[in-house]
Amino acid sequence: MTNYIAWIQPVNNALGDDGVVIASLKEGSHKISAELLEKIMSGKKYFKYSVVEEELGLTFDKVEDDPGQEQLKNAIQKKLEVKIWLINPKIEPEGDHKAIFCYTAVEEYEGGWEEEEDTIETTHKIQIESVNMRFPKLDDAILDPSSALTVEAELPGEWTGPLESRTQTPGTSVTVNSLSLDKESTTVAVGATEQLTATTDPTGQPVTYAVTSGGSYATVTSSGLLSGVAEGTATVEASSGGKTDTITVTVTA
Repeated sequence: MTNYIAWIQPVNNALGDDGVVIASLKEGSHKISAELLEKIMSGKKYFKYSVVEEELGLTFDKVEDDPGQEQLKNAIQKKLEVKIWLINPKIEPEGDHKAIFCYTAVEEYEGGWEEEEDTIETTHKIQIESVNMRFPKLDDAILDPSSALTVEAELPGEWTGPLESRTQTPGTSVTVNSLSLDKESTTVAVGATEQLTATTDPTGQPVTYAVTSGGSYATVTSSGLLSGVAEGTATVEASSGGKTDTITVTVTA
């Protein structure tokens, strides 16, 4: 069984924005269906093709504040098309991946919950048709998320939970040596979104984001999902353990 990787990008994202991988894709489907016209010939039915359409169905484990899952929800709420790459994680002899690419309209976004897990199911109507393509080799951290985990020294009682999703115990602190955003400036359109990312040393420290100037032009969630509100310039600050870094945001019409 192939566990595909879903890479998405809303169509109004800024040029140069690479999009995001959606976390925890569990299962999916790619359906091609045709509307047939029926004609009776000599007492028997004869069918001719009329309209052909394609559809994607994707199911994810719900991950709080995952930027990819948030962008799908934002797309259907704001009636935005979404570009989707479904990537086969197998590395081909040429060093890349086989993939399916399509423009889609998000028809449904449904959150479900059971005793043991919460899920999100989405349905995407494909614009015109999908195409097969080759996708550049993905980072090892995407192909094998566990390889991105590192073990940092900690004192008893500082953290709780498994390594992959550990959380800091209230009242304890880890010294953050540095914090850096992945870019100094960015441009987004009004109504568009972009996920900001930052790197900490030690790695994996919680980072919060806030607009420090130009709040009427852009907003940002505490997890770094940036939204353009009106034409103008804003400044967003990322902070972690007393370390900060800023990014200048230009919002265009």
